[in-house]
Amino acid sequence: MARSKNQVIKEGWGSRPNFQHSHGLKMSEHVPTASLVPVVAPEDIEEGNLILDAYMRQDDYNDDPNASHSQNSGEAQGGSGGAAKTANTGRSGARN
Repeated sequence: MARSKNQVIKEGWGSRPNFQHSHGLKMSEHVPTASLVPVVAPEDIEEGNLILDAYMRQDDYNDDPNASHSQNSGEAQGGSGGAAKTANTGRSGARN
């Protein structure tokens, strides 16, 4: 069962302010107003939500027993390396 954003935050960072701060994001902005009440920083909250979504997708991917986790493993480990191995074969018959 997928965890909620609140569960992910609580388990990983303890609180939303801790999560936001750990990613260099603000919860609120202090703007000069007569009431001195902090104003929510909607762009930072939205960016935090995007980061959480990415974490949750990765968790779902890692937890899926049916997922093929080796799709790109060849590229990451050097794999066939076709492009890398043939990159220097464009010589015009010159020898060193």
